Amino acid sequence: MTVAFRPMRMDEIDLCADLWVETWSDTYPAIDFNARRGWFIERFKSYVTGRVKAEIAYSREGRIFGLVSVDPETGHVDQFAIAKHARGQGIATALMDHAKAIAPGFLHLDVNTDNHRAIRFYEREGFRRVREGFSASGRPSYFYEWVK
Repeated sequence: MTVAFRPMRMDEIDLCADLWVETWSDTYPAIDFNARRGWFIERFKSYVTGRVKAEIAYSREGRIFGLVSVDPETGHVDQFAIAKHARGQGIATALMDHAKAIAPGFLHLDVNTDNHRAIRFYEREGFRRVREGFSASGRPSYFYEWVK
């Protein structure tokens, strides 16, 4: 499958929010991520117009496969999501490679300790666990770094 990358546009915020809600709802079905949709939209509006890079992976036909937000100065990956229909096709790896190009040399992120699929992915992509703690939302988290 052919995948390309580009900055998210303001007119795509709702589509990307749909993808974000779908992805997180699949991971944590007991949590109402639709109720958090407004948080995502406001956060990504600031990314689209600010320093943090909000990027999408998309098909030749324009279908959105995934999204990532990366601060090119600090290497912080705030959000990383792949649409259910795009899983298992190498898109997540390609999108992470794109994130690594945005902040070459260093990335860091946190992941919930019970998000086993994400943990396996990040470790496969060369991220190393550096500590444990709690996320901004108070969930037990592992903190990971990738160094080139």
